[in-house]
Amino acid sequence: MARLHLPLRPQGPHRSPRTSLDALETEPLSAELFTIGEVGVACLLGYLEFRWPERDWRTGRPSLVAWWAATAARPSLVKTAHRLPAIDPRP
Repeated sequence: MARLHLPLRPQGPHRSPRTSLDALETEPLSAELFTIGEVGVACLLGYLEFRWPERDWRTGRPSLVAWWAATAARPSLVKTAHRLPAIDPRP
């Protein structure tokens, strides 16, 4: 089981997400062995895409992008992906 080591106190405002994503780029994440660590990373990336789709977290992180592509296709993640509720347009 891989242990994730993320920086606890990045310097400067708004650096924490970028610093953490950069740290995740170097972690040996597994798309097959899905531990609580991988679940947490999947939740983070899924929420980033849902809440802030305009923010580019992929540039400079090819390993994380490849892991997310394989992981996001898992049936459990497809079924539980963040989605806006359907709104009935009728009054």
